[in-house]
Amino acid sequence: MSTKKKAPKMAKKPSKKNVLDMQAYEDRQKEEKFQNSIVELNNLKEYLAQRHSLLVKSVANRSDCHKRLNMLRVELETQKGDYKSVSEEMKRQYKTMESEMSVKVHLLETKLACCKQKLPSFR
Repeated sequence: MSTKKKAPKMAKKPSKKNVLDMQAYEDRQKEEKFQNSIVELNNLKEYLAQRHSLLVKSVANRSDCHKRLNMLRVELETQKGDYKSVSEEMKRQYKTMESEMSVKVHLLETKLACCKQKLPSFR
């Protein structure tokens, strides 16, 4: 048996082929990451374009809705004014009819009273 102590094993130096393979592998991984980033970026751009399109449609729709709302408000005010005018005219006509009927009733009552007075003289 030998009494010699063995020297600690040193890490082997990688061969040139291994170094080149590792660099190529790292380069491929970087390239894949870069390509994935480009795809993700394009997806995000497409998503933003769709969102922008929806935003433009929503703003246009909002504008149309506000115009329609304002038109409906004007129409409502017009109808309220028409309703008020018709109501006032009907009130006026009713008062006129009521006063005419009151006059007719009064005339008929006076004729009735006159006829009642003449009735005993005919008996």
